Amino acid sequence: ADFMKNYQRNGKSLSGSLQIAVPETILTYRIQPFLEKFRVMAPDVTLSLQCLNCYEIRDKVENGSIELGIHYNVGGYGQSIVSEALGEFPLVLIGNPKIDLQDYDFEKPKQKINLCLLTDDRQSVYQKILDQHLNQKEISFNGLMEVGSIEALKRSVLSNLGIAFLPRFTVEDELDKGTLKEIPFETSMPILKAVHIHHKNKWLSPELKCFLSLIEDGI
Repeated sequence: ADFMKNYQRNGKSLSGSLQIAVPETILTYRIQPFLEKFRVMAPDVTLSLQCLNCYEIRDKVENGSIELGIHYNVGGYGQSIVSEALGEFPLVLIGNPKIDLQDYDFEKPKQKINLCLLTDDRQSVYQKILDQHLNQKEISFNGLMEVGSIEALKRSVLSNLGIAFLPRFTVEDELDKGTLKEIPFETSMPILKAVHIHHKNKWLSPELKCFLSLIEDGI
């Protein structure tokens, strides 16, 4: 906001373009208020939003095709990438309230659980975290179903088609209302760390600086 005041004080207004890439969870549940503020502050800027997998975002920022990436820290950044922390988010295993937890032990090693595992993206960072945990404990599920979006995933869990592993903020409302159930799980599971990244050797446009000023305290 201070950046925008200084910019307007100099008799200028923002009118360029800004390309941002984010994963669906962050786009849908975390940065909407910041996008709204940006549109008010810079109504003449052409804002291009791409909804991508975190690994794709990292690669697109690195090759210069995207100005700003907001995503979960997946590592593997080259020396050309500038990364800044934006927040930390716990993960949660969720199921339909009808699931009787006495019938399942999600911590017992070397077992096959008679439930379907649902995911919105098999290549998401949180799915990879879960896969690693399951592989270490030699736990498998009775099938894996990939659906097209977070909302479709939640509806599938509501329909009792299986269980899912997601950032907690995506299902906070449903957990509070009791329409989804939290399934007790590994308490030492890592949390997701959100970051924003840009290319070190690319010029930071006034449009980009304006948006960064909005999210500098986290998302």
